[in-house]
Formats: sequence, C-alpha cells, structure tokens
Amino acid sequence: MAKVKGTTLYGRLKYVRTYHGEQALAQVLGELRDPEIAKSLRMGAIRSEWYPFAAFVALTEAIDRVCGQGDGALIRPMAGQIAQDDLSTIYKVFFRVATPAFILAKAGAVWRQYYDAGNLLVLGEQPGNVNLEIKGFPTPHRVHCESVAGWIDRCIKLTGASTVTVTHPECRAARDLRCLISAHWQ
Repeated sequence: MAKVKGTTLYGRLKYVRTYHGEQALAQVLGELRDPEIAKSLRMGAIRSEWYPFAAFVALTEAIDRVCGQGDGALIRPMAGQIAQDDLSTIYKVFFRVATPAFILAKAGAVWRQYYDAGNLLVLGEQPGNVNLEIKGFPTPHRVHCESVAGWIDRCIKLTGASTVTVTHPECRAARDLRCLISAHWQ
C-alpha cells in the first residue's frame, strides 16, 4: 500500500487550523471514520514520518465535508493554498525567476519527498502548455489527483503566469488508462 509523508497531512491540518479555526479542526478529526487514523492525527502529523495513503484520502475528504460542501470542490483550492503557504517562503525568489515549465519539470523530482510510490512525469511541453501523468501509483484516487492538480495550478500562478487552466481529463480512479493532468497558461 502506498504511503504519504507526514508533510502532506501536516499541511492539511495547518490549513484547517489557519483558515477555518480550531473548532473546524476538531470537527474534521471527529469525522474520521478510522479510529487509528483519528487517534494518530489528533496528536498531530509528524512531517518526517510515513503514513498510509488512506489517511491522506480520509483527512482530505473529511476537510471537504466539514469546511466545504462535501462535493470535492474544496480539494483543489485547499491544495493550492497549502502549496502557496509552503512554497512562497524560502522559494519565493525562485518562483519569481523560473518559468512554469521549469517548475513543473522539477515537480517530478520532488514527488518522492511526498509519496513512496509512483512518479509525476512531464509528458510533453509547449509554450504555455504541459501535460503531466501520475504514473505507477498503486492506489489511484480522485482526491489525490485533484490535490496534485490544485498544487500544479498554484505553482504556475506563483511564477506570475496568468490565465491558468488545469484540467484532469483522464483518471485511473474513473477507469481511464492513466491519470493525466493538463496545464495551460499565458
């Protein structure tokens, strides 16, 4: 089974605490259906530890139910805000001088810092356009793909690009042959 680095869970817990408050965080943790995951996350996510991918999915879905409408619409903006909070500190200057294509090419190298399985591959790029595939991830899930899409969207915007559109036209969780994310910008 795939695992995620505690950093991914820590960022979500911090997001809820910062943008929705302690009461919402308590409610999110109360929504977790797996008592072991709930117990572990009540103590806080340890950034350097590895957690089951199921904890990532469960936490993200609980946040969407409590802080959103439960329809998945909060997943991308939440992932984008987490990316901005994490990347706009030490990497701020880097994003101001790098192009979106350069940033996304590096995203594949960063993948293994967050997930112990799969890869994020750049399939092709043209000016203002890049396609990425989540390849070899053993447990595809819509929550994961939407989170990656939200992260990609915000990374592109942090470079100063405008008119950013990120789509997820193919998903293994929807029985497609691959998980494809397409990004377009000006």
